[in-house]
Amino acid sequence: MRKMNKIQKMDLRSLSIQQVLDDAEKKWGERDFIWAKKDGKYTSKTFSELAQDVRSLAEFLLAKKLRGKQIAILSDNSYEFMVADLAAMGYVGVSATLNSMWGIKDTQRAMKILEVKVFFYDTQHESVARSLIKEYPTVEFIKLEDIPSITKDFDGNAKFEKIDTAAMSKIIFSSGTTSQPKAVMMSQRSMFAGGNSLLRRVDFMESDVTYNFLPLCHTYGGIYSFLYSLVGGCQIYLCTKTENIPEELKEVKPTVFSVVPKVLEVFYSKIDDKTKAKAKKAMKLTNFLRIFKIDIRKKVFKELHEAFGGNLKYLFCAGAKLDNEIKKFFKDAGINLLEAYALTETASSFALEYPGSKNLNCVGTIYEDIKVKIDHPNEMGVGEILVKGDNVCLGYYKNQKANEQAFTEDGYFRTKDLGRVSKTGELFLFGRKKRVILRSNGVNVYPEEIEQDLQDKLIKKVKVYEENHKIIAELFVIPGTKRAAIDKLISAYNHENIEYWKIDDYEIIQYDEKARLK
Repeated sequence: MRKMNKIQKMDLRSLSIQQVLDDAEKKWGERDFIWAKKDGKYTSKTFSELAQDVRSLAEFLLAKKLRGKQIAILSDNSYEFMVADLAAMGYVGVSATLNSMWGIKDTQRAMKILEVKVFFYDTQHESVARSLIKEYPTVEFIKLEDIPSITKDFDGNAKFEKIDTAAMSKIIFSSGTTSQPKAVMMSQRSMFAGGNSLLRRVDFMESDVTYNFLPLCHTYGGIYSFLYSLVGGCQIYLCTKTENIPEELKEVKPTVFSVVPKVLEVFYSKIDDKTKAKAKKAMKLTNFLRIFKIDIRKKVFKELHEAFGGNLKYLFCAGAKLDNEIKKFFKDAGINLLEAYALTETASSFALEYPGSKNLNCVGTIYEDIKVKIDHPNEMGVGEILVKGDNVCLGYYKNQKANEQAFTEDGYFRTKDLGRVSKTGELFLFGRKKRVILRSNGVNVYPEEIEQDLQDKLIKKVKVYEENHKIIAELFVIPGTKRAAIDKLISAYNHENIEYWKIDDYEIIQYDEKARLK
């Protein structure tokens, strides 16, 4: 098999979706590429089938005179999602991938920002789509499952105009809670910008198999798991549900698996204390033997390796800082765990560990193709992390105020994260400039936004914080307010917001106006 890293001879930043799809069809046409489960069984689509379906849908959309227009997608991970995404951003205009966890309220907020002409949705989000149809009569709503029927008269053989790879072709919404979401503008250049640095660290091959549970609507899953699998000719299997991950890992036997810390926390929690103690004792021996280039970890910790399918080459972890104890355990067991750091605004390209890295505190080595500097570092070298490069987004759509706050005068993007960079380029995190609760699944929860959203005529002040992995709220209410009224408000808030932004518990405190004035 040809190694994917031979692609390093060309600059991946110059790639386009059209070129990638054309090359994939020529190189691997009838090979299986995307595997998705139907009726409990994985079925595949080849590289040629994907290319044909993407071009046919692109022809359909262009026939509607949608060149340069925005096309929204609200869907769980699926083959149809991939087809619509590639067609929209690669051939037609702009693909706006909406958070698959959103309900009607969050989707409405996003739609008010966007200028959508076509709205793709799947069966799982049909109720949201129906709620929007009356509100947006000029938008065409299309069910993703209907793509084969609407494209039957299009053969995909049209001559397509090239897309400017430096122009906006994708909109992804950054992590947020209850305020107006930020629409991050991506170009194809920014999406492929991290490819060269990624390939300096890992040795992908066409025989590699990626197992993806990450949302395709985000940069981590949509770019790193999907687009780079397409670039390298790797097969990709779609996870059905998170609770099915353990059994599907054993079924798929992937060589590449990208996770958020929450997944590894669950894996680690299921190992009983006695087994952990026994394993850690064995690790002292296996680590000693490695000094003499003797590595028997895969054999000694066979059960753990088989839990990931038995063939794992790379386990990527990003979205939040992984606990050092968990990180050390998996590394010492011979799992090639590579921690990474990135943001939606940097197209998931920023820093990634090199294999064999022993520094548990760093979150990766900064990509060589970008510029990073620390703003106003203290005596320890810690300050806000600023980044500049092709990986950085074009800004926030229709949000000039946010753009002015996000970028420096010389074009650096403000990450709002505090960090330090070593002489060798390793990145160390020291928290956020802005108060934030970073969940282990990679979701950012901004307390100020929740506090602002909860304040009303009855609730005068709110304080939100995290305790034991739960979102807790202190509610300062007008004296005499009945608990039932507050319970109703919180219930309504939780109903309108996705799981990770919900209030897990709250305390009702009588608001003292006189005390506030003192």
